[in-house]
Amino acid sequence: MGMNKLVVWWNKAKFDAFRALLMRIISARVALPTDAKTDFYSVAMTEAGKSNGNGKYTPEYENPRELWGEATFLVPAGGMTTSGALTAVFFYLSRHPAAYARLASEIRATFPDAKAIQSGPLLASCTYLRAVIDESLRLSVPTTSMPWREEEQETAPPSTTGSRTTEPFVVGGHVIPPGTMVVVNTYCIMHNPTYFPDPFAFQPERWLDDSANSETLRRAFVPFGTGEATCLGKGMAYLETSLVVAKTLWYFDFARAPGEAGDLGGGNIGGKDGARARADEFQLYDGIVSDHDGPNLVFTKRSVDWEELKGV
Repeated sequence: MGMNKLVVWWNKAKFDAFRALLMRIISARVALPTDAKTDFYSVAMTEAGKSNGNGKYTPEYENPRELWGEATFLVPAGGMTTSGALTAVFFYLSRHPAAYARLASEIRATFPDAKAIQSGPLLASCTYLRAVIDESLRLSVPTTSMPWREEEQETAPPSTTGSRTTEPFVVGGHVIPPGTMVVVNTYCIMHNPTYFPDPFAFQPERWLDDSANSETLRRAFVPFGTGEATCLGKGMAYLETSLVVAKTLWYFDFARAPGEAGDLGGGNIGGKDGARARADEFQLYDGIVSDHDGPNLVFTKRSVDWEELKGV
């Protein structure tokens, strides 16, 4: 089997397994009363009832297959991307003790207790936490798919185009004809040394720089896309990731697993032709969104407020 056919087969096998799992989840949820849980399904059904004006949702949404299109978007976009971002954060922190110590100190000094770790000014004041998240997203963006875009065809007569420009679309001195599909890979942008000096180094401090370079960094930072295609869940993703990381460091200390088990997630120094050869780079694989293995970490509970978790 050729390499291309092997990749196609592997991706299809993974998608089929994902589809089967998702259909089981949907079927199990639909079998319960709408208000059995406070989740996306219950909210969607409630809102559908309001839009119908009679307080009842549309019957076809009881059919699991009718929810398939919604679920295939919400689960990868709202769950798999966030989990990918979180694993990248834990991977890099476990391999950079100075960054780990600084972030742990910030979290444990900012919040008076675990209950205070919630959306609000205290969480927003954790600038190093945001820097760690941004640097992890830059190095290992959880959306590895190529964001293809098409230069629109001009279909309206010149007299009716109004304010629409008729100037050619030029990139790097090359005219891109209307109807052409174009793309710039986000991984390549965020590893370009022109924008990010020492691009493969984990340096959260670069996001705390208030110099003239800061604007350049921000403009080239595109893990959520840019322009009209910017991810609608960006704010939620930052909030979820910040809360999980902050609460983890409040309740636990963690470290890379000892021995070979701790290598999982990193590159292989002996990789063929230098491919995936960076041991300290969290490795991503193309899938529905990005896929990954590891990291393997060892968690140790802290004595501070540990009793709060009992019974949770």
